Amino acid sequence: IVVDPGHARHVRRHAQGGVSAAAVAAAQDLPVKANNTTTRLTKQTQARNTAMAYATRNLVGSSATAPQCNNGAQLTCTATVGKVTLTVATPWNPTTSVVPSPTDPTYDNYLGFIYVKACQPTPSFFSGVLGQTSPDVCRSAVGRYTQVGGGYDYGLVATDPSKCGALTFAGNSETQLTSNGAV
Repeated sequence: IVVDPGHARHVRRHAQGGVSAAAVAAAQDLPVKANNTTTRLTKQTQARNTAMAYATRNLVGSSATAPQCNNGAQLTCTATVGKVTLTVATPWNPTTSVVPSPTDPTYDNYLGFIYVKACQPTPSFFSGVLGQTSPDVCRSAVGRYTQVGGGYDYGLVATDPSKCGALTFAGNSETQLTSNGAV
């Protein structure tokens, strides 16, 4: 009976790695405030497609065909590849965990964020004998692009550090990663 929860944990960790890689890869394509509206839409579409491509390759397999998110006006793209349902959204407000409205006066503040989510079933080996069903595993990540002088411009965002001690910063000399944390 412990095999099923253990396998579900393995699937969850694999899914987290897949969406995290997709979010960081896609962040490189995100627009900045200085881009004009047409360039922004093109870059947002490219970022959504990059996220879909990386998530598909990492979570379904290299031979799977990634869905295309070619409607620039559509801020969220959802598709199912194999048994994995992928959702990609940009811009993204990491504080409220929603796609901001283009009429929101702070809309431009969220251009540098992309949200990637994957949900997939976990196969059960033994729990079916007991009448139990396996849960779907959903994992998400938020990638960020920001222009700063020197250093790296891309990274993952801990949207709710109180739920998981993913990142701890003390001063400017100590960085602690715990509990599946990644930078």
